Parts: sequence; structure tokens; C-alpha cells
Amino acid sequence: MWTYGSRNRLDVWFADSAATIHVSTNRKDFTSYREYDNERSINAFGNNLVKGAGVGDINVEVEYGGKTTRIRLTNVMHVPEAEGKILSLKVLAQKGFESLILADRVRISRNNQTYVEAMLGGELYEVKMKVLPPQENIMSAVKRDGPATDLYTWHRRLGHLGDTMLTKLAHSGVVKGMEVTNSQLTGMCRSCILGKMDEKPYEARPERDSRVFGTLHADLIGPMMPEA
Repeated sequence: MWTYGSRNRLDVWFADSAATIHVSTNRKDFTSYREYDNERSINAFGNNLVKGAGVGDINVEVEYGGKTTRIRLTNVMHVPEAEGKILSLKVLAQKGFESLILADRVRISRNNQTYVEAMLGGELYEVKMKVLPPQENIMSAVKRDGPATDLYTWHRRLGHLGDTMLTKLAHSGVVKGMEVTNSQLTGMCRSCILGKMDEKPYEARPERDSRVFGTLHADLIGPMMPEA
């Protein structure tokens, strides 16, 4: 495995045909993570040993020909001491990807679709992949690359979030990708009403009394001793 330095370039991964695992140095990259009970020793370039601290999944965005695609890297090993992030071409091949070496670049594709190219930089092929932080992954999932939509749709997407908080999120610019076509919730949300009911409503009576005082409703508890 190569550990040729690239710590300061967080979006650069080394495309390595000899590596048997994907590697990231940054714990914050992972959307899911399982820490090893015991650190695992990994053979690096030059017979050096580095320690694997855990394993998990990372979501990244790659770009080719003006098109951006989101890819999930699974079983990525967290190696804090590594000098750079590693994209294993061997693992990609096991997932059905093809890596074609073209002099100064490696073209990575699957089913006749090219996803990204790794360009030769120095002695290694470097591929730019933007890591999506966990909160950005969540918003990407609910956005689903769709057009701007109304506030009621966002209300349902975000777990029936309240009117006040939705309006703050929509206008604060804090949430990336939240585009709305209106600024106020209108009407009633039946799901919210049903979810907040403590008990079932009274059943409708099919018949009504025709006599005055035919049916009386009375409170039979009292007098109440505690003062209200």
C-alpha cells in the first residue's frame, strides 16, 4: 500500500492497483464507523507499518464530463498515520468497475459509463473525490436531486418539522440544498393531527334523542376537596 504524502489535500485520493483496501486518514469522513477492538497492522510502502483504527463507509462525489455522481465507498479502513487517502482499484474491480490506464491517467468506468479519471501527479495517479459530510449526506438524500419544492413537502421530508423551525431553516441559508417555492405552511397536516392525538375520538351516534332531556351528560365527581 502506498502512503505517499497528501495530507493537506483532503479531496485527493491515490488510485492504487496494489492496495487491497480503501483508506482514509480522517475520522470525520465516515458516515458509518466501527472501531476495531485491537488496532490492525498494515504493510505500507517501503516495508513500513501503519495502524488501522476502524472501518466504515464514506460517501463521495466524483465529476467527469460536467456530470457529478455520488458514490459510496464501503469497508474503508481508517488509518490515522497514513500520509494520504487511497482508492483501491482492486476493490473497485470487485464491485464491477474497470480501470483503463491511458498514459497520464486512469479512467474508471462501469457499464460503459466513465465516472472519474485519476491523473498522473508526480509518481502516483491522483483522483479528486469530494467527501460528503454526514449532515450533507442527509440533505442530499431528502433532496434527491429534485427541483425546488414547496414548504409542505419539506415539512414531510424532515419528519413533520414545525412551521417556525422550517421557516428559519429555509431563510437562514444554514442548510445546503434546501430550496423552497413558498415561505409559509398552509392548511392542516392530517398526519400531524393523528400523531398528536392522545386517544381515539368519540364514535358518532347513529341516532339522536327526540325528547328534551332524553339523554343527560353529568359529572358525578365532587365536591372536590383540593382548591384549584
